[in-house]
Amino acid sequence: MVTEGKHPLQQEDYHLIQDYMLTKAVMCLATNANLVEWEHEIAGMQEASGEQWLRRNAMLLDYTLARILAAYGRNAHLAEADRAGPTEAFVRSFVAAVAAQDHASAEGLWVAANENTTQLTGKRMPSTTPLLIRVRQTAQHREAELDLDGVPDEYFPAQFVS
Repeated sequence: MVTEGKHPLQQEDYHLIQDYMLTKAVMCLATNANLVEWEHEIAGMQEASGEQWLRRNAMLLDYTLARILAAYGRNAHLAEADRAGPTEAFVRSFVAAVAAQDHASAEGLWVAANENTTQLTGKRMPSTTPLLIRVRQTAQHREAELDLDGVPDEYFPAQFVS
């Protein structure tokens, strides 16, 4: 349900929130935004989210980035990465869970990647950085084409507690 006067990121509507995030991300990709521009957009989402950032929206942002990587398909592997590194293992596992629509696994991976960060303020979650790097690197390759029709469905928790 949409509450008038509230920013989309403060709503309870998961579809609206994720649509907003996907739109922001696709705009950044379409304009070849640099890292500073991406960080500006993320900081704006964090600020607009208020207390919902740590409770919900930080995870939805990462889920949105993983949906984009899943839509790139095989071309998402183009980023240079240490296949054995812990962040690379997270990216590969998280994107695979998102692509498979395995919400429980995706959520578990995200929680594990962000352990001990429940009190973070003014910072991106640790899981966001490797996902953002991969999205930006993949988008810079000419042979990588984002198939918006191939973006997996949004995340909807089995039970949301606000």
